Amino acid sequence: MRSNNYSYEVALGNVPRASLINKFGYNSDIDSAAEEIVASFGGTFDPTVNIINTAQTLTITYNSTTDGLGTTGALSLIITYLDENFIEVSAFHTLGSDGSDVTSFTCIGVNRCIVYSNGGVGTNTNNITLTATTDTTIQAMIPALASVTQQCIVHIPIAKTALLDFIFINVLKLSGGSSPRVNVRAFSWSRVTETAYRVFDLDIDTSVENVVQLNPKQPFPLTGREVFYMVASTNTNDTKVNARFSGVLQDS
Repeated sequence: MRSNNYSYEVALGNVPRASLINKFGYNSDIDSAAEEIVASFGGTFDPTVNIINTAQTLTITYNSTTDGLGTTGALSLIITYLDENFIEVSAFHTLGSDGSDVTSFTCIGVNRCIVYSNGGVGTNTNNITLTATTDTTIQAMIPALASVTQQCIVHIPIAKTALLDFIFINVLKLSGGSSPRVNVRAFSWSRVTETAYRVFDLDIDTSVENVVQLNPKQPFPLTGREVFYMVASTNTNDTKVNARFSGVLQDS
């Protein structure tokens, strides 16, 4: 029996040429010094630097005593990425035993990486980081014990349109007694014009609220070869921001 909910039907694979976008991530330590990406690896995010524009391999680093060949942690990964033609594909990668591997494929951006198999503990034990081999910028990370990337970044494939219709943001102060004020912004970086477009700007005063959910009547449209990402700044050190967003990806 089919659902009357279009998004559910897309998620179930019942709508031709359409799929679901569901991204989630966090930054557990944003300080007042600078705006940071909402991703587990954190740090400042400059799209002219951090979004690679030349296809290259990925260098995968991990703790070989806990993850990789012969361990009880992560043994293999599935990496979903855009290839040199801006088409989304997935590839398997088997972790080695020396703590650093280079992929057999090249890419221009990672949308997701998951632990496909493990040695018995049911997850990756330590961080697994995917870095652009030439540019040396972090493209993805699976945090310890997470088994899947945690980053609010999505690369839209060519000839596709993303319709984002749900955004959730949660802000916490991890230590101390103050109530941080946090600014969360989202941008769309166009690989065509090489320009960042701000699509929303939201302030959260945690003395009033710490959860915001957006369900716009009209979705945020993103076209092929755009990169959507979320950043946050705070007036208080040790602030944590959790976020997620979702929508439908369909043929243009």
